[in-house]
Amino acid sequence: MRYHQLSEVFGHLVTLNIATVAFYERSLKVTKQERAKMFLHYLIEKQKVRNEYLMASLVDGPIKIFEMWFDDKIDLQLLFYIENLTLDPSANSDEILIILLEVNEKIEMWLKSVSPLIINSDAKEYIQDLINYLHQKNQKIIHGVQRMDDL
Repeated sequence: MRYHQLSEVFGHLVTLNIATVAFYERSLKVTKQERAKMFLHYLIEKQKVRNEYLMASLVDGPIKIFEMWFDDKIDLQLLFYIENLTLDPSANSDEILIILLEVNEKIEMWLKSVSPLIINSDAKEYIQDLINYLHQKNQKIIHGVQRMDDL
Protein backbone atom coordinates (compact mmCIF):
# COMPACT_ATOMS: atom_id res chain seq x y z
CA MET A 1 0.00 0.00 0.00
CA ARG A 2 1.36 3.38 -0.95
CA TYR A 3 -0.97 5.72 0.93
CA HIS A 4 -0.09 6.33 4.55
CA GLN A 5 -0.92 8.70 7.34
CA LEU A 6 1.68 10.83 9.05
CA SER A 7 1.08 8.85 12.24
CA GLU A 8 2.49 5.83 10.40
CA VAL A 9 5.71 7.75 9.73
CA PHE A 10 6.11 8.38 13.46
CA GLY A 11 5.20 4.78 14.21
CA HIS A 12 7.80 3.57 11.73
CA LEU A 13 10.41 5.84 13.32
CA VAL A 14 9.64 4.27 16.68
CA THR A 15 10.13 0.84 15.08
CA LEU A 16 13.44 1.96 13.54
CA ASN A 17 14.60 3.28 16.91
CA ILE A 18 13.65 0.05 18.65
CA ALA A 19 15.62 -1.88 16.01
CA THR A 20 18.58 0.45 16.55
CA VAL A 21 18.47 -0.11 20.32
CA ALA A 22 18.36 -3.86 19.66
CA PHE A 23 21.47 -3.52 17.46
CA TYR A 24 23.29 -1.62 20.23
CA GLU A 25 22.25 -4.25 22.78
CA ARG A 26 23.42 -7.09 20.50
CA SER A 27 26.68 -5.22 20.03
CA LEU A 28 27.17 -4.93 23.80
CA LYS A 29 27.21 -8.71 24.01
CA VAL A 30 29.99 -9.14 21.45
CA THR A 31 32.23 -6.10 21.75
CA LYS A 32 35.47 -6.53 23.65
CA GLN A 33 36.61 -2.94 24.14
CA GLU A 34 35.47 -1.26 27.33
CA ARG A 35 35.32 2.18 25.72
CA ALA A 36 33.09 0.81 22.96
CA LYS A 37 30.79 -0.69 25.60
CA MET A 38 30.58 2.68 27.35
CA PHE A 39 29.66 4.31 24.05
CA LEU A 40 27.00 1.69 23.34
CA HIS A 41 25.42 2.25 26.77
CA TYR A 42 25.41 5.99 26.03
CA LEU A 43 23.74 5.40 22.64
CA ILE A 44 21.10 3.11 24.11
CA GLU A 45 20.11 5.82 26.60
CA LYS A 46 19.97 8.49 23.88
CA GLN A 47 17.93 6.25 21.59
CA LYS A 48 15.42 5.55 24.37
CA VAL A 49 15.01 9.30 24.97
CA ARG A 50 14.44 9.77 21.23
CA ASN A 51 11.75 7.09 21.28
CA GLU A 52 10.04 8.68 24.27
CA TYR A 53 9.94 11.96 22.33
CA LEU A 54 8.41 10.28 19.26
CA MET A 55 5.79 8.44 21.30
CA ALA A 56 4.93 11.62 23.22
CA SER A 57 4.59 13.45 19.89
CA LEU A 58 2.09 10.86 18.73
CA VAL A 59 0.05 11.21 21.92
CA ASP A 60 0.34 14.98 22.40
CA GLY A 61 0.48 16.18 18.80
CA PRO A 62 -2.46 17.60 16.89
CA ILE A 63 -4.59 14.67 15.70
CA LYS A 64 -5.45 16.36 12.40
CA ILE A 65 -1.77 16.49 11.47
CA PHE A 66 -1.26 12.80 12.14
CA GLU A 67 -4.32 11.92 10.09
CA MET A 68 -2.84 13.57 6.99
CA TRP A 69 -2.48 11.17 4.07
CA PHE A 70 0.41 11.13 1.64
CA ASP A 71 1.36 9.00 -1.31
CA ASP A 72 4.54 7.09 -0.59
CA LYS A 73 5.59 3.77 0.79
CA ILE A 74 7.11 3.21 4.22
CA ASP A 75 10.76 2.28 3.74
CA LEU A 76 10.91 -1.26 5.10
CA GLN A 77 14.36 -1.80 3.58
CA LEU A 78 15.75 0.58 6.17
CA LEU A 79 14.27 -1.55 8.94
CA PHE A 80 15.74 -4.69 7.36
CA TYR A 81 19.13 -2.94 7.10
CA ILE A 82 19.13 -1.97 10.80
CA GLU A 83 17.90 -5.37 11.96
CA ASN A 84 20.77 -7.07 10.12
CA LEU A 85 23.57 -4.80 11.30
CA THR A 86 26.39 -6.57 13.10
CA LEU A 87 29.40 -5.30 14.96
CA ASP A 88 32.79 -6.91 14.91
CA PRO A 89 33.91 -7.87 18.46
CA SER A 90 37.05 -5.75 18.06
CA ALA A 91 35.10 -2.65 16.96
CA ASN A 92 35.98 0.60 18.66
CA SER A 93 33.86 3.68 19.33
CA ASP A 94 34.90 5.27 16.02
CA GLU A 95 33.55 2.30 14.08
CA ILE A 96 30.33 2.42 16.08
CA LEU A 97 30.07 6.14 15.39
CA ILE A 98 30.38 5.49 11.64
CA ILE A 99 27.47 3.02 11.81
CA LEU A 100 25.46 5.46 13.93
CA LEU A 101 25.99 8.27 11.44
CA GLU A 102 25.11 6.02 8.53
CA VAL A 103 21.87 4.85 10.14
CA ASN A 104 20.88 8.37 11.18
CA GLU A 105 21.63 9.73 7.72
CA LYS A 106 19.45 7.06 6.10
CA ILE A 107 16.58 7.86 8.48
CA GLU A 108 16.94 11.59 7.91
CA MET A 109 17.04 11.12 4.12
CA TRP A 110 13.88 9.01 4.26
CA LEU A 111 12.09 11.72 6.24
CA LYS A 112 13.28 14.36 3.80
CA SER A 113 11.86 12.28 0.95
CA VAL A 114 8.48 12.15 2.72
CA SER A 115 8.30 15.90 3.39
CA PRO A 116 7.65 17.10 -0.20
CA LEU A 117 4.80 14.58 -0.54
CA ILE A 118 2.83 16.17 2.29
CA ILE A 119 0.46 18.85 1.06
CA ASN A 120 -0.76 20.34 4.33
CA SER A 121 1.62 23.09 5.47
CA ASP A 122 1.13 22.37 9.19
CA ALA A 123 1.94 18.69 8.68
CA LYS A 124 4.92 19.58 6.50
CA GLU A 125 6.18 21.93 9.24
CA TYR A 126 5.70 19.16 11.81
CA ILE A 127 7.86 16.80 9.73
CA GLN A 128 10.49 19.50 9.26
CA ASP A 129 10.53 20.09 13.03
CA LEU A 130 11.01 16.36 13.51
CA ILE A 131 13.91 16.33 11.03
CA ASN A 132 15.48 19.28 12.85
CA TYR A 133 14.98 17.60 16.24
CA LEU A 134 16.62 14.38 15.06
CA HIS A 135 19.48 16.31 13.47
CA GLN A 136 20.09 18.26 16.70
CA LYS A 137 20.07 15.05 18.74
CA ASN A 138 22.57 13.48 16.35
CA GLN A 139 24.84 16.50 16.73
CA LYS A 140 24.62 16.23 20.52
CA ILE A 141 25.62 12.57 20.33
CA ILE A 142 28.63 13.48 18.19
CA HIS A 143 29.62 16.17 20.71
CA GLY A 144 29.16 13.64 23.51
CA VAL A 145 31.52 11.29 21.73
CA GLN A 146 34.06 14.07 21.37
CA ARG A 147 33.81 14.76 25.10
CA MET A 148 34.29 11.04 25.80
CA ASP A 149 37.43 11.14 23.66
CA ASP A 150 38.73 14.02 25.77
CA LEU A 151 38.53 11.92 28.93
